[in-house]
Amino acid sequence: DPCRTGYLPAAGQGPSRCRGIAYRLAMRADQIALQLYTVREASAKDLRGTLQAVAAAGYRAVELAGLPDLAPGRLADLLAGAGLRAVASHEAIEHLRDDADAVMARLEAVGCTRVVVPWLPEVERGTVDDVRRFAAGLGELARRLAGRGLTLGYHNHAFEFTPLEGTTVWDVLLGELPVEVEIELDVYWASVG
Repeated sequence: DPCRTGYLPAAGQGPSRCRGIAYRLAMRADQIALQLYTVREASAKDLRGTLQAVAAAGYRAVELAGLPDLAPGRLADLLAGAGLRAVASHEAIEHLRDDADAVMARLEAVGCTRVVVPWLPEVERGTVDDVRRFAAGLGELARRLAGRGLTLGYHNHAFEFTPLEGTTVWDVLLGELPVEVEIELDVYWASVG
């Protein structure tokens, strides 16, 4: 049924009963989240007020990034008080490697089930083999996180699209990452790259 799938025929070529229906199913309000990194300066000054302003702007979900350091229980309370839920959290690969259990416990306390690695360290992207090792490490980490009900993702920047030994970091990652690792495509950085 083209009215349900979103693949509508060109004007004048399809059933008139589809007219006035959006080209795709409606997006749920919880499918849009604000990455809190964008309000990191305001959050550093007044986290409670910033979260309330985010909720007042219509958001119901956020991605944790760039927040001041505070206890997971306190963050959970602030999010709940603003009517927000954490759908993902940017976590440095170094933190995950050093103490994944602590990261997992903190995210579980906040009710966040998606971990996103936001950066591939420069020393780990000098060669294609470096990137392959990084991808394999993310795969291992994804399996470990899955044991606690967490999903792992990777967030790109522009450097993934620059040439590297006849390919790109992006192509190597897409070819080497196991399906358990989600891609959080930053379209701004992809367009810059």
